[in-house]
Amino acid sequence: MQATARKLAQFQQRSLEEYDLVALFLDGKSFADEQIIIALGVTLDGQKIPLGFVQVATENERKNVESYLPRSEQSRIRRKMEAAYSKPTYEGAKKALDALKPELELMNQSALSSLEEGMEELTLDQCLTATPMGSHGVARH
Repeated sequence: MQATARKLAQFQQRSLEEYDLVALFLDGKSFADEQIIIALGVTLDGQKIPLGFVQVATENERKNVESYLPRSEQSRIRRKMEAAYSKPTYEGAKKALDALKPELELMNQSALSSLEEGMEELTLDQCLTATPMGSHGVARH
């Protein structure tokens, strides 16, 4: 585990200044129940440079939270979670999900625990590009 964490940290902290990126490709892949978005930069000479990856919240994670809630609250909380997960930055998503925690705690402790587990799995902070998920530009480092 520590070796993997060390390699991941090196990957995240490496400089990309030497690359003149002219294109950015985002590709989604599914592994079991997980969905990953992979970002590849392409240089003028066609070299593909892995920029980062994002593990996205799955529909199952949202449904898990909802399953603990009264029916009357499910669609409202779903909208809040979807709004949080669609934030352009990790910090924005985390802030929106953190704001939801006190509300879930009052409704159902298991819903809160499920949200927190999903947040632990949410690795948007491991996205190495500064480009927001909805953006079409190429981030420079």
